[in-house]
Amino acid sequence: MKKLHSIMVVTACFAATTLFQSCGKWKDGSADASKDPSPTVHYSLLDTVDLSADADSRMFIALDIEVPADETQPSAAMVQIQDALKSLLFADRFNQLPFDSAMAAYADYVGKNYKSEFVEQAQRLVSDIRQTDDSLLYVAEPNEFENELYVSAGVQYDSAGVMSYSIERIINFGQATGMSRCTYVNFDKTDGSIIDEERLFIDGYEADLTHRLLSAIVDQTDEVELIKDLVDNDYEVQSIRPNNNFYFSQEGIVYMFNLTDLGPYIPEGTQVVISWQNVKPLLKDEWKHLAD
Repeated sequence: MKKLHSIMVVTACFAATTLFQSCGKWKDGSADASKDPSPTVHYSLLDTVDLSADADSRMFIALDIEVPADETQPSAAMVQIQDALKSLLFADRFNQLPFDSAMAAYADYVGKNYKSEFVEQAQRLVSDIRQTDDSLLYVAEPNEFENELYVSAGVQYDSAGVMSYSIERIINFGQATGMSRCTYVNFDKTDGSIIDEERLFIDGYEADLTHRLLSAIVDQTDEVELIKDLVDNDYEVQSIRPNNNFYFSQEGIVYMFNLTDLGPYIPEGTQVVISWQNVKPLLKDEWKHLAD
């Protein structure tokens, strides 16, 4: 049965079974310092989907989502931002629903797809366990399908007419830790449109921005002194390039590279900060105020 819970309940229940890698949101307990922050609304949901009555197998779904919202009548820009976030979080099929209803419909959709894909495997697992000799029962794992989906999303930065939004998805299908992926999207608050690299940077920015990313990784990695040393530290240098997965911060523009994006032996996601001073020459004139 689906229930709405406080953020603390969702976090406590979910953290008890899985260790999560954070996208780096709210390092000081709140979004990055803002000059003109929009009000927000928090939604959270915890759901358990049992595969069948016979199989001791289930999926836990936990959603913890902060949504920017106007205090009174939503502006056209805010409505566009909210619609874009619903598409990113829940897929386009739920765009016409209010946020809380879209979240519940998404959880129901995920649960039905999970049952459709795994119920036969779970029942076969139970059958195999029942046919196993008692002396070998300890080998069987009836909770093989005790899986988890966790989505945490919220405002990362809200200042100077722009907003950065963070989405972290963690899926656990029996691993010691969940598979985490962090995605960022940036909005122009004046009209609700998305700010991507093509809109933010001058023409031909790719080579210069790539060099700044390489230099920033060197600066923030203790084991590396020169760009050429990255290869010796398991980085795939050809993968270090602008990927449109970035957010604004007080320090500068922060790029996110998820697990294995920079190489199969890089053990965790990597955030790369390019200072405002360093990135300002690459900004189009209309965005240079962000670096001031």
